[in-house]
Amino acid sequence: MTRPRRSYSRLDVYSQCPEMYRWKYVEKIPEKPSVWTVGGTAFHSVAEQLLRGDLGENPGEAELYPAWLEAWETAYHDVVDHPRFVGDLDMGTWRAANRGAETRDWWIENGYAMVRRFADWRQTTGRDLLVFDLDGQPALEAEIEVELGGVPFIAIPDALVVDEHGQLGILDYKTGKPPQKATQLHAYAAVLAEKYGLHATWGLYYMARPGQLLPRLLPQDHAGLIAQVVDFDTRERAGDYAPTPGDSCRFCPYKRDRCTAYNKERA
Repeated sequence: MTRPRRSYSRLDVYSQCPEMYRWKYVEKIPEKPSVWTVGGTAFHSVAEQLLRGDLGENPGEAELYPAWLEAWETAYHDVVDHPRFVGDLDMGTWRAANRGAETRDWWIENGYAMVRRFADWRQTTGRDLLVFDLDGQPALEAEIEVELGGVPFIAIPDALVVDEHGQLGILDYKTGKPPQKATQLHAYAAVLAEKYGLHATWGLYYMARPGQLLPRLLPQDHAGLIAQVVDFDTRERAGDYAPTPGDSCRFCPYKRDRCTAYNKERA
């Protein structure tokens, strides 16, 4: 049997709740779609175009707004055309953040504002970050496969960049709240070290809402992170999907219909 390939997103879901992982990745139960998924994906697409230089050296509204609308439509169809899509094509019925306030219309306006801020950031404080070449190609959404502690692992960092001091950084775009930890970027750093012998100094969260960079100094010892990956792999392959109720329950799409802990408490 082929050993399953792991990723940070799977590790993160399992660490939040193994039962949620089971419904999402093992049983592949469709979940109600979210507006923020389309918005985040669309922003990532335009940000990549800007870093790649596809929209010109100093793009204005004439270049940015059509790129944003096209990215939005593409991201929307990526969701609704997926074989496991279950829901209404009308996004008015989808899950929306901020107690339902961040609807499609909110995203069309505010998502575009995020794009403009990113373009401005790239022309000013972000201009000194150069896109790193990996395997002869710009390291933008580069798919990197490696084994961490014997576990097949895949990483797709948004961008690898080099600052004015020659230090390697891992850039990741966030369209929601600031991450409390840099585990995601640490995982990417471990992959880069294992695959290429590259040592990333900085994890760089670009926070799209304020248009600011949130730097995190990355650990150079990856043993703890690798041990976490191995533990996740071992427990998941053993069928350990016991629910762990906690803060993540607020956003769990399976809570009401499938969660054994939630429904036990309601009984």
